Amino acid sequence: MEQKEYLSEESYLKIKKKITIISLVILIIGILLGGLLIATGAIKQRNGKEENVENNSQVEEKLRTKEEIQADINNTQSQIDNIESEISELKTELTQIFIDDKGYSDRYYEKDNEIKTKEQEEKKLQEELYNYNKELMNLGIEEVKKDTFKSSNNVTKYAPYYAFGIFIIIASCIVSMGIYLIAKEREIRAFTIQQNMPITKEVIDKMAPTIGKAAGTITEEVNKGIKNSINKNENNSEKENK
Repeated sequence: MEQKEYLSEESYLKIKKKITIISLVILIIGILLGGLLIATGAIKQRNGKEENVENNSQVEEKLRTKEEIQADINNTQSQIDNIESEISELKTELTQIFIDDKGYSDRYYEKDNEIKTKEQEEKKLQEELYNYNKELMNLGIEEVKKDTFKSSNNVTKYAPYYAFGIFIIIASCIVSMGIYLIAKEREIRAFTIQQNMPITKEVIDKMAPTIGKAAGTITEEVNKGIKNSINKNENNSEKENK
């Protein structure tokens, strides 16, 4: 059975290709997912803006202006003032009738019924005035709601979509770049070596003569030491033979 070689050039190229593909897939998925979140946020923001516009239009159709309501209030208050003045006059006449007729006469009851009719009219106008004032107060509340509709379309409501989308894109770019650099590590190292090679060559060229001279000196000294040792041994041998 043939043993698989993991350190062969062919195996290296295959693994390099796989790593490159993985980094590319991570980058594409990250961009698509992040882009999808950003697009979702943009669509929701646009739909929210359209919904707010529609709601505002509906509110505006139902509401009268402050000027219209205030005109009704002023007109009603004027009618009430007139009726109160009439009632005051009728009560004065009623008192005079009571004095003239020396008691409760038919004229007295007729005038009293007239006063009661006017008081009913005043009561009805007072109710209308109350309703107009209530309508004016509700108009202020509706204007607050309208401002709330506008503020609800604030971008902060949809900020998480944009934030997470951008985060995913940036994170996928960082991870993808890290994996891609692993696949290109050999090329990067080769480039670094080639980049430093001229400097290294220059250093070697300048240091070679000095190193060669030093090596020659060392060799010469070693040879001298060997010769001295040999001569010393020979002299000792001659002395012993004598």
